[in-house]
This record gives sequence, structure tokens and C-alpha cells, in this order.
Amino acid sequence: MGIGICQAGIARRDGLEPVCPDLTLDLPVWIVAHEDQIELPRLRVVFDRLVAAVSGP
Repeated sequence: MGIGICQAGIARRDGLEPVCPDLTLDLPVWIVAHEDQIELPRLRVVFDRLVAAVSGP
């Protein structure tokens, strides 16, 4: 028995139930890429869009 934290989509998929639905956690998000690959054009586009999405308005 225990309480764990996971992404909401995974929890729904696996039939898990929230025990503290009003609980929110403000956690830092790290977006990383290997230094040898970050300048690949396709990866750079995805990377930049992810950064913009999690940075907020």
C-alpha cells in the first residue's frame, strides 16, 4: 500500500483513482537533449516548442 505520483493520463489509462484530487504540485520541469543532437533541425524545432509550451504565457 502507498501513494504515488504519476501523469494523469497514465493514471486514467490504468484505472487509478486520485486520493487527493485538489492537491497540486509546482515542480520544476527540465527539458534536455544530448549536446551532439540539439542542433539537428527537427530536434531543435521540437525542443523549442516544448520549452515554449511549458514556459507559459
